[in-house]
Amino acid sequence: MKRRRKVQKTKKINTLDKYIIFALSFITVFTIAHTIIFAFTGKEAKTLIIVVIGSLFSELLFCFLIKRLKLHEEANIVFGKKKSQTEFNEDEITDDYEGIE
Repeated sequence: MKRRRKVQKTKKINTLDKYIIFALSFITVFTIAHTIIFAFTGKEAKTLIIVVIGSLFSELLFCFLIKRLKLHEEANIVFGKKKSQTEFNEDEITDDYEGIE
């Protein structure tokens, strides 16, 4: 008798999770690179730091809100990727408009 091996399901990483990983790694690399440049030159680009860190952290905040409030599931329903429970079958729909051709 052959033994069956248990197949473990691997959790699929979706696009939002990939973006979060990318943004956090970019912020880390940017901070390290900026620290090295500041150590050698003694100058810092304050405007660049504010724009890069501010934009990435605000996008990460929105990603967190989307995942926490599960807004991505509602968006899939709106754009037709997932059927909602309120949709009807074609058999259940009746034509109440007799005069329209």
